[in-house]
Amino acid sequence: MALARALAHQPEVLLLDEPFGALDAKVRTELRRTIRDIQRELKIATIFVTHDQEEAFELADRLAVLSFGRLLEAGPPEELYLRPETELVANFLGSANLMVGESTADGVRLGPVQFPLSTRAEGEGSRRVQVLFRPEDVTLRDSPDDMACPVLGQAVVDHRAFIGSFEKLRLRLPPLRGVRAIAPPPPFGSSEIWVEASRTQDQARRFPLRLGDSTWVGVQRVHALVHPGMRFLLLTDCTSRSDSALSTGAEIARLSHARVTLLGCGGGAAGPDTVRAARERIGSGLAAVDVRQSPEPPGEAVATETEREPHDLVVLVLPEKTPTDGLALAEEILAAGRHHVLLVPAGSTVRVPSRFLICVAVGEPGKEDVAFTGRLARHLQAEATIVTVLPEDERRGGAAAGAVERAARFLEGNRRALARLGVQVETRVRYGPVIEEIVAEVEEGAHDLVVVGVPLPGRTREISLGTLLPRLLPELGERPVLIIRSPEVAS
Repeated sequence: MALARALAHQPEVLLLDEPFGALDAKVRTELRRTIRDIQRELKIATIFVTHDQEEAFELADRLAVLSFGRLLEAGPPEELYLRPETELVANFLGSANLMVGESTADGVRLGPVQFPLSTRAEGEGSRRVQVLFRPEDVTLRDSPDDMACPVLGQAVVDHRAFIGSFEKLRLRLPPLRGVRAIAPPPPFGSSEIWVEASRTQDQARRFPLRLGDSTWVGVQRVHALVHPGMRFLLLTDCTSRSDSALSTGAEIARLSHARVTLLGCGGGAAGPDTVRAARERIGSGLAAVDVRQSPEPPGEAVATETEREPHDLVVLVLPEKTPTDGLALAEEILAAGRHHVLLVPAGSTVRVPSRFLICVAVGEPGKEDVAFTGRLARHLQAEATIVTVLPEDERRGGAAAGAVERAARFLEGNRRALARLGVQVETRVRYGPVIEEIVAEVEEGAHDLVVVGVPLPGRTREISLGTLLPRLLPELGERPVLIIRSPEVAS
């Protein structure tokens, strides 16, 4: 009835916002065909909003994927499914096996396995790329000699599901040297690679597989995306006090192959000429540099810039005399997007950190602290120590033994996660006052970068750096501090 009322006005454009959301699957399928027939007969341009990928594939002549209000990609459904340009679209439109590999002159390489490219790879020369293959591109055989395509290795069936006309499988592959899995994400702390596969029921009957069975895994077709790397936002007021943050951020960006946006903000000294001069001071060798100027205060300028384009890391300088004064600005910048923040003391010696100290509390947010820091440490070839601090009375065992055991398991999982990225890592459990133990660990390990997480928001839902960082900063001297915003804080 709602559709009939809309069509009665003979509109030039028909807008449908999830019209089938409350209907069962069979009725949805019938109505999809009806809508498509009406649309073709009346020749009305139609915009159809849906979260159902199957619905979008069946109805669309042209498909657009939006995330957080941004148009990521648009094109024919087949093009976006088979040849996506971005990681999010590859993962969103159906199941995806996505891994970090390397482009070669003849295709792409995943560990020791060379794949010819079925689709064009963006970019030229040898470089890191994301390699995509869909579950239906996976071939399963009981012998590698029976494969007519490149073989990834021998896997174990971890999950099997009957989905009507086809069978879905999840397979566990041993680690592939130099390969990092993005999707499906491996279990936390695991070094194995998981692969999604789908087969017709005819294929499943000819080669039946049960949980725990072994099978050889081949891939018929792959598509390569350019590995996006990271994006840094370097914040400057274009005075000399910002130089240490700019230089440190630029050096880290060079080694991380990160794209950089240099943002002059706050008016005053941040005029066009001084912003250009700041660009010259950070030098060459960066993957890409965008230069922008804003008359807004720093917090508002960052919010505007990250709305235009998300960044992974915002780098800014701390006040020279009272570094804790900069935490209010850091809180404002953390609230402006889903990025992390690197605080660099004014006047500090410019050097690339080589020994990271990652301070974590046991729990889910700590995993993100380790995950992002691992990406950075891998690029900088830095060593890492993961430390958690427990109360002194938990050292004595007894009722507290469970907490100590949980901490040990948590640290070991984090250690394996970083080791899988090729980062040399140690773990420590310390007992006593948190500030004193962190400072002692910094001094004993000669760490030159300290990593902390943002505390979870309270009832006000506002981001606050709590009481730890204001007390810790004055004890760290010229050491930069990396503040990690976890998904739990972002939500």
